[in-house]
Amino acid sequence: MGVLRARSLGGVLAGSLLFGGIVVASVIAGSSPALATTSAPTWEQLSPATSPSARELASMANDAGTGQLVLFGGDVGGNPSDDTWTWNGTTWTQQSPATSPPVRWGASMAYNPGTGQLVLFGGAYSPGGNDTWAWNGTTWTQQSPATSPPAREWASMDYDAGTGQLVLFGGLGVTSDLNDTWLAPVTSIPTVSAVYPHSGPTAGGTAITITGSGFVTGATVEIGQGYGAGPTAIAATNVTVVSPTEITAVTGGGAKAGTFSLFVTTTGGTNAANTGADFSYGVTVSKVRPNTGPTSGGTTITITGTGFVAGATEVIGQGNGTTGAIAATSVKVVSPTEITAVTGGRAKAGTFSLFVTTTEGTSAANTGADFSYGVTVTKVSPNTGPTSGGTAITITGTGFVAGATVVIGQGNGTTGAIAATSVKVVSSTEITAVTGGGAKAGTFSLFVTTSAGTSAASTGADFTYS
Repeated sequence: MGVLRARSLGGVLAGSLLFGGIVVASVIAGSSPALATTSAPTWEQLSPATSPSARELASMANDAGTGQLVLFGGDVGGNPSDDTWTWNGTTWTQQSPATSPPVRWGASMAYNPGTGQLVLFGGAYSPGGNDTWAWNGTTWTQQSPATSPPAREWASMDYDAGTGQLVLFGGLGVTSDLNDTWLAPVTSIPTVSAVYPHSGPTAGGTAITITGSGFVTGATVEIGQGYGAGPTAIAATNVTVVSPTEITAVTGGGAKAGTFSLFVTTTGGTNAANTGADFSYGVTVSKVRPNTGPTSGGTTITITGTGFVAGATEVIGQGNGTTGAIAATSVKVVSPTEITAVTGGRAKAGTFSLFVTTTEGTSAANTGADFSYGVTVTKVSPNTGPTSGGTAITITGTGFVAGATVVIGQGNGTTGAIAATSVKVVSSTEITAVTGGGAKAGTFSLFVTTSAGTSAASTGADFTYS
């Protein structure tokens, strides 16, 4: 490998990996990193399939978040570079981040455990010589600290676990060597575990309390609109950081109805979306119990959701949203999150969305809001068998009750259909049976009949006699 003069000759050492740099009279090949395997190093030259080009004065540090080493920039043949490479212990991989720091060499880089990101600072040819960037394992993002150390290159930087701070020392300044010390307190990525209340009108104005961690002065709060944090989210107002674990704020308006994650952003980053961080704008329905009943109506149901207020109405669609929907009776708003009602009758069989309407609008259709009128069949497994019958099948659907019968059509609905035997209602959504014989070959719908009616033909209900 030649005789190395530590950092002054531009090689980079992170963990047990040494890459590149200058030997006495030549450049160490960038394709040949070296690995030290013991505390009294015995160096082993490696030959990975791909490798960064030969260089000196690159920046390299261990990214504990991804378990990889990250190499950035350096002097490549006398020119500053801006490429990013990762080393997984065996192979170098060039990354293609959406954004990247401008070209440079001699930048300082260290891992910030508070944010789970690498921090890169300064270096020769960097804009102003003192810009700060963060690597999250996928891309680089420029940071905007309130104050920054003066321009420099070749400074030393690392994380001090004892004080929880990044420490930067010295380096080569614009005109001379430096011996100043700078500290950057590590700010953790915030978390959000609860929002109370967790619903309010789309016009905003709801005073909320947010519980979590990592909250610091200057934090901002926004509620997504289906696309995460950012320009489409609705910003909250009157944000007050009460403590590192509590924020109060007032929801912004002009939102669309639905349930979305609330995001807190600090200098440490932005919290991840999770159910504890959810806030519901307007009216939502998340659950209907029971979710099946006869087409004649009369089923007492409990609706769970958000934004329920006195005067709310409830209907169950018939395949065209609220148009032609069946109105429920005896609607009672128990709380902002619960309504009880009785299903209306004269419905057609099938699974449809239930809608709650208030002065804030109408809830959106979703699977949690589904109610099945009558009997439905969505799946038959297995869905093929011999014409002689004898195939044990499992039928999935809704509205199954004791006494249900099962037939498989022969091309004319239930007329002339083949009756199944050994019919057993396992639950309201499952039946087991054995196909009858003497059938003609072909694909036909299976029908389940109860006191609530007969299921409709559908592709999910098909069974093929062969």
